[in-house]
Amino acid sequence: MKVLKKALCAIVSAALLISWAACSDNTPSGGSSGGGSSSGIDYNGSINIFVPFDADARHALERVRDGYRRLHPETKIEITSATDQYASAVEGIILAPESADIDIVQINVVNQYYGTDKIVDFTPYLRQRNPYGNKNADGSYPVWMNMLEEEAYETEENAYTIPGLSFESNYVAMFYNKQLFEANGWQAPADWAELIALLADAKSKGYTYPLGLNYDKSGVEGIMTGQLIAMYMDQYFRDILDEIHSREGDYSYVAAIDPQWSYDPSDKTADARTRYGYNLSRLINAYFNTDAYNPTSVRFADMMANFKELVSYASPEYTAGIVQNYFHNGVLTQVTDDNKYSPGETAVVYISRKDYITQFQSAIGAAIGADRDLIPVDGISDYLGWVNLPAMPDNATVQGGAPASGLLRTYGGPNHHPMGVVNRNNKARTDLSMDFMKYWYSPQGMEEYYGYYAERGSVCPLKILVKDFTLPEGLALPAAAEAPDNGVCVYNPLVTDIGMGYNNTIQSSLGGTVRDRYVSIIRDYLRGSSSDWTPSGGELLKAVRSGFASWANYRNLRVSSPDEITAYYTVSPFKKQQ
Repeated sequence: MKVLKKALCAIVSAALLISWAACSDNTPSGGSSGGGSSSGIDYNGSINIFVPFDADARHALERVRDGYRRLHPETKIEITSATDQYASAVEGIILAPESADIDIVQINVVNQYYGTDKIVDFTPYLRQRNPYGNKNADGSYPVWMNMLEEEAYETEENAYTIPGLSFESNYVAMFYNKQLFEANGWQAPADWAELIALLADAKSKGYTYPLGLNYDKSGVEGIMTGQLIAMYMDQYFRDILDEIHSREGDYSYVAAIDPQWSYDPSDKTADARTRYGYNLSRLINAYFNTDAYNPTSVRFADMMANFKELVSYASPEYTAGIVQNYFHNGVLTQVTDDNKYSPGETAVVYISRKDYITQFQSAIGAAIGADRDLIPVDGISDYLGWVNLPAMPDNATVQGGAPASGLLRTYGGPNHHPMGVVNRNNKARTDLSMDFMKYWYSPQGMEEYYGYYAERGSVCPLKILVKDFTLPEGLALPAAAEAPDNGVCVYNPLVTDIGMGYNNTIQSSLGGTVRDRYVSIIRDYLRGSSSDWTPSGGELLKAVRSGFASWANYRNLRVSSPDEITAYYTVSPFKKQQ
């Protein structure tokens, strides 16, 4: 049986967790109820952490460090922060760990190395008992995996390892200022037509670029336009889940889950790995060898026509920072006497991730002279509203391109600071780093981390993925302020596996990287005068195909061309068992 089958069966069989605990060689022994010590851990060592955190998150992590050192004072822990060129720095660290002397990093910035020996696999450690967890009724410590929500530990699909852990879950939303909307007689848009009508009305009133969305180079690469494209790709091509679903006889078929699955375009968890499996060979064939799911499809043209209309209300030159400042200008004009900005300097709606609410709390709080420069948590929704982005409709300018689903799922999930451990080929150091991670991702660690926010009075708008922990009173947003949960798009294999050559280090046979070509093609179309997507779609598919050989080599596939993939529906396409 292929390891893929084993991995999926492990997901659906919670009983295995018990056996994992029984087999663990890291059972805690001795120590206090606050921590305990794990056999084999040498605490007389060093842990160096490199993060792209803002000031508050860094201070919170320093609290975790201090809490850990109260239990293990002999351990030295250094925390270094950086934001500029962070991804490049982390890539250098994992490629030359002996020179960098860094142990823990935010790992999703180097997802091209998932499944390789550059990153430590959390799987065996999650099977161990965690000496920092709340004890079970029988006095034993809990298995670490049982202490976390399933979202916290995602399995990558190259070698089926767990390269990182998240303790928070984020998502994309559309924000608006309630005072500005009231002054103009606007309502929060409930569908695509209302959104476009709102933006058109705002533009007629002098708001030059009412949509706060950056589609400069960095925006198309990811935040925020790239993430929006992923969301709407999932909406338009949700039916690929049915096309690539594992069938009886496929190498990827798992009898425990696949027979029970059926396609429902309105099911927000249709591709949850606990009940859905897909055949990578069928995915490659559907994308490259048919015209139904790739950039040359009529549906892709329909989606891009909608996108082009949407971004006509945003500036092609604004950066993410300018967009946010212009949104704040609109708020300040409404709620202060000495900060007045023209409509030309104002964004009416702003598309961002939910963690933006923390920035809003402090930026606007400082401007209005709030206590400690922070709007009280229960007062944030007096100023700021947020809704889910609306689903796109069938665009009337393109024939036959209706989206597969009327449900738009957000780009989100556990992608907010997922942390991983660099493989330094030093077991003692890895074990010590993992012990710190066990503390951080435990109720004790969360109490330290969010204790800092509690003292500051900072809002914590994200879902916490560590069980048996409740945010301190007053830090969570009121339930009435939350948008409905429509699910997340990040599990759709079209988005996460094939995508557009999303992996920016995949080399194109045409020169440069596939990612660079993708960004250039998308930007040129959105900024250009022609609404005809056909030439751009052909170029984009050509770009993705140009990187296939490199991508297939990275994935350790038997084929170097998608034309050969249909031979591997029932036989594993991997050169070796995954």
